[in-house]
Amino acid sequence: MIDTIGVSYRPEDMGITWDDVGAALRRLPHTVTDAGLWYTVASDHHATDAFIVAARSWVESDGGEFDRSVLTTTMR
Repeated sequence: MIDTIGVSYRPEDMGITWDDVGAALRRLPHTVTDAGLWYTVASDHHATDAFIVAARSWVESDGGEFDRSVLTTTMR
């Protein structure tokens, strides 16, 4: 669906790298806490190396189910 309507979601489409994505995901829980932002499911998980590899594989694939076994809860 996202491909059909033309929404950019791949890092290279937005001029960033997977290293940038990894750094942002690793920092997300701390940023949410430090800035007093609302809790979200995204801010409740550590972005481990395994998670980032799985996310990249999923984004670069043809879709399907994301491997949730790589999620690690952090805050709640």
